[in-house]
Amino acid sequence: WKTNNWEKAKCCLSLPSVVASLEEGDPLTKMTEIYLAIHEGNLEEVENLHAQTAQLCLHQWKLLPSVGLRSKSHIGLLQQFQRLVELRETSQIMVETSSHSAR
Repeated sequence: WKTNNWEKAKCCLSLPSVVASLEEGDPLTKMTEIYLAIHEGNLEEVENLHAQTAQLCLHQWKLLPSVGLRSKSHIGLLQQFQRLVELRETSQIMVETSSHSAR
């Protein structure tokens, strides 16, 4: 998704290794699906994928050790949560923009 080659990103989601990571519940792979859904304008799917990804992130959070003063194990997951919030806000902005454009 970072190269703006959306067709290639879409094809990559059907690769066996990516399908396996989706089945394992990898939030980063799920976020790629969200990016594609936003790009394609499938905003209803964004909500569904967002809910699934949030559940995966929360599950991973529960598996982490307790947060300590020097614990860095939570940083990556916190960054994923932030990205997830940004993706949801992006889709909401697109919904609002498209509704204003339709008027």
